[in-house]
Amino acid sequence: MRPLVHIIILNWNDYKSTFDCIESLKSQSYTNYKIIVVDNASSNDSVDKLSKIPHIELRCNTQNFGFAGGNNKAITSSVEAGADYIWILNNDATVSTDCLEKLVLVAQKDPKIGLLSPVLYEKEPHNKIQHCNTHVELSIPHIKEANDIATAEQWQIESPGEIISGEQLSLSLSIQLKQLVYWMNTSLLMQKIPTIPCVVLKQD
Repeated sequence: MRPLVHIIILNWNDYKSTFDCIESLKSQSYTNYKIIVVDNASSNDSVDKLSKIPHIELRCNTQNFGFAGGNNKAITSSVEAGADYIWILNNDATVSTDCLEKLVLVAQKDPKIGLLSPVLYEKEPHNKIQHCNTHVELSIPHIKEANDIATAEQWQIESPGEIISGEQLSLSLSIQLKQLVYWMNTSLLMQKIPTIPCVVLKQD
């Protein structure tokens, strides 16, 4: 059986973006996934509108836990439910039809891969890259992002153990997820998830 992917989408007062994100997922070539929408205590009618969308699981937080806190609660539940992978997807993102298929393909090639991120493009213009790689300097720690393929490829050559992309990292690291679409291998998640998403990335 193909791995089960839980797709977590956090919503706060932005039903329209969340709806468009969900619509884009319907055309995925990879079909063994579950969409989990977490409403972070919206003050508008988001919950009422989201509750009418079929084939999703809607979870409603009683307070706004912020981006990291809201996702952490859903991550914990997904790990307990037995998801093989977790895809944290920003609600203002839309995805290409083969995106999930490619993420699963890369992840399945090496079970030690703990974190992936696809290439992200701006909505306007569509061909402008917003993010395609993250370089983590473990000694500081410091995170910098690439928005062009050439830089991303160069980082992977120079520092393959400090890159988040289709490649793997070499150490355990706590990071805050900011403006990125991340993918997690749940078998490598730490047993205790702190106030920001924490993953065990590839270990030698």
